[in-house]
Amino acid sequence: MNGPYLFGALPIEYVLTIVGVVLGGVFALLKWFAARMVAEIDTRLQRIEDLENRFERLMSDLPVHYQRRDDAIREYTVINVKLDRLYELMLRGEKNE
Repeated sequence: MNGPYLFGALPIEYVLTIVGVVLGGVFALLKWFAARMVAEIDTRLQRIEDLENRFERLMSDLPVHYQRRDDAIREYTVINVKLDRLYELMLRGEKNE
């Protein structure tokens, strides 16, 4: 090895080899981190899609289970009127006896 020396002690081939190994390791780590991030993004997107599907299902089922306040008041009013009529009929029946 009679080639040029870097820093007076190491041949330049060794330095280039060490730099290549270090850069290869850095790029391998970056590739691993990128793949991990992509996998995590995919799982989060899948969870978001699942939540959207559940929300759409809830929105489609909601009219079946939901009763508006006005409708409930109207329904209770009708029931109370019928009960009042029955009560009046019962009172009239007791007075006639």
